[in-house]
Amino acid sequence: MRFLLLCVWLFPWLVPVRAQAAAYEVDPEDTAEPALFALREDGAITAETFAALTVLRRTGVDLANASRANLYGLPGLTYARVDGVLGA
Repeated sequence: MRFLLLCVWLFPWLVPVRAQAAAYEVDPEDTAEPALFALREDGAITAETFAALTVLRRTGVDLANASRANLYGLPGLTYARVDGVLGA
């Protein structure tokens, strides 16, 4: 019985996680700051998401020099897509 419980407990740690995009509540279609602010006011995104997307909007991402982690932080990009961008 202990072995079974140990296996059940370890299963989530041993199974690889599917590559998913960075977790944002919504995929903003309009990334202008007023649109992001409206999403925040409506409760569609959290304050943390608003701050992260606003920083991305203000600073931008240079695709030629961006790291894998920086690209993964962009909405809608999975690690597979990021690797495709970096490999191209």
